[in-house]
Amino acid sequence: MAAGSGGRGAAGGRASAPQGTANEQIIPTNQQLQRVKPKGLLSAIGDIQQYYVLEREQDIPGEFLTLEGSLEYWKIGAKSGFNEGLLLFLFFPLVEFYLLPFALKNQGDPSLTLLFHSIPYLMVLFNTLLCLYLAKYFIGTLTRKAVNYLLNGRAMALFGKGCFIALLYYVIARLATPKNVWELADTLFSPQRAHAFYYGFFEIHPLIIPSGLRAFFFISVACFVPYLVVFLRDVLRRRKIRRNLARISGVNP
Repeated sequence: MAAGSGGRGAAGGRASAPQGTANEQIIPTNQQLQRVKPKGLLSAIGDIQQYYVLEREQDIPGEFLTLEGSLEYWKIGAKSGFNEGLLLFLFFPLVEFYLLPFALKNQGDPSLTLLFHSIPYLMVLFNTLLCLYLAKYFIGTLTRKAVNYLLNGRAMALFGKGCFIALLYYVIARLATPKNVWELADTLFSPQRAHAFYYGFFEIHPLIIPSGLRAFFFISVACFVPYLVVFLRDVLRRRKIRRNLARISGVNP
């Protein structure tokens, strides 16, 4: 009997070993994901890809991504949006108010003009494409939560920066009276350069408000297009699942 019990115990141990091994394969992975905090947009997307792989194998509650983890994703998104908006803020005036109207004024190559037109938007465009890529992984509770926090942070920072740029350009255009511009030019430059600055400024003055509105429009598109694509892809995926289930069950969708 003892031997039989030992055999059954050994058999029971052998039968339960795969279950314990399966658990050990999942838990360390989760712990590793929890310990390593993403440092940037690319690493955050990499973590979401890992969440996607895990959620295809098992149901993971949204609480796995703690409040601290959620705020990490929000901060990464906000930092990404701020840096994108900052680059746009720095390069946009250089291109719009110096290179295009003055330095490239006599260039007859439209491709060169188009290239310089696109320079301020490249960083925003690149990161927007990365965020569009996230639509593929918007499937489970955990991935949805991470993607939403990441896109929320980015959208809030970008939209705030876009509002700031549009408002700043509007204020500059309204305050730029001939008297104010001349006083500024006379304070900063020599008489010869002051005249050049004065006439040059009023040559670009009609472009200031339209340029600010154009930057605001582009940033707004970069904010909300990822949301729209993620939402539409999720709707299409759910509709496809319902159609397949209806087809299998023999009921018209």
